[in-house]
Amino acid sequence: WRASQVLGHVLDMFSDKTRRPVLIGLGLCFLTAFSGSNTLIYFASSVFSDFGITAQDLVWLVGVPNLLGAVAALVLMDRWGRRPLLT
Repeated sequence: WRASQVLGHVLDMFSDKTRRPVLIGLGLCFLTAFSGSNTLIYFASSVFSDFGITAQDLVWLVGVPNLLGAVAALVLMDRWGRRPLLT
């Protein structure tokens, strides 16, 4: 592969047909990265233990809502389809 070929393939992602889905995907990645959700989950045990919350309670406070959100997203994607959500 030559650099010009690779650049051409990368620029194809931003053609009129695919620009909106690509930008939505990049935007979602950006929002996920900067929302701090992974940081909350990683540091939750040490932060919440300072408030006297046990690890078992932490599962209910952080883990269950995270699981429910993931399941809800999967159900909605299966019901509506991925394509309508991106268009």
